[in-house]
Amino acid sequence: MKRAEPIKGINLTPLIDIIFQLMIFFIFTVKAEESTLTEGIKLAMAPNGQTVTKKDPREIVVEVSADGKIRIQRTVLSTNVFHSVMAKAVSEYRSDLPVIIVGDSTVQHKYVRKVMDICSSVGIWKLKFMALKQLE
Repeated sequence: MKRAEPIKGINLTPLIDIIFQLMIFFIFTVKAEESTLTEGIKLAMAPNGQTVTKKDPREIVVEVSADGKIRIQRTVLSTNVFHSVMAKAVSEYRSDLPVIIVGDSTVQHKYVRKVMDICSSVGIWKLKFMALKQLE
């Protein structure tokens, strides 16, 4: 009769992978209300900007608050978690994944730059910025 070898350790890699897949699933599948922006975000004016006519269902809206917090679907993410989520999104949906950066009108550029750098580091090149356009 063979003796079973005792388990020496647990491999957490599959568990972490499942957690990131669940996070991405919920971020992309949550039916957003009309206004998905956090109430404290005040958009800057861009009277000469282009109006969005088509919306890509894969797009990710990333909010950057005045104090530099990064949010997706009103959930605050650390820079490491944001990087992991974006890397996983690229592996699932390709690097042409559209990302819309929503910055508070008073946010410092360094915080928006941090989001842009993370997106660039995982291969996302299709970045847009959300602003208000005055209606004529």
